[in-house]
Amino acid sequence: ALEAGAACCGSPLSARLTRAAGPYMDFHAQVWGTVAACHPHDAVAAASLIAPEAFVFESARLRVAVDGVRQGRIDRIDGAPNAEVCVSVDVVVVERLILTTLFGEKAAGDQRDRSVGAT
Repeated sequence: ALEAGAACCGSPLSARLTRAAGPYMDFHAQVWGTVAACHPHDAVAAASLIAPEAFVFESARLRVAVDGVRQGRIDRIDGAPNAEVCVSVDVVVVERLILTTLFGEKAAGDQRDRSVGAT
């Protein structure tokens, strides 16, 4: 989707974003086995503020390990909620929002056209 957006838009920003995403996408391919894709966590977090209707959140109690081999890991535990956790997202809506924001309406439309009928 990123390459399609850049090709559609052709702006210096879109070319730079596509180049910058290359190593990130390579990392995701090696670690997660994705093909020409990545997990745009920051962009999706921003999208949750812009289009909260595309997300489902649940209250939960979370604990973050602060040291040891599990440092940075998050566990869901029993107790009073201290966070809101996203449990579902409308991928089509969020992808379109991100593509439209980065590359304009035509890029998002082109991506939608390619995904129609996909299995």
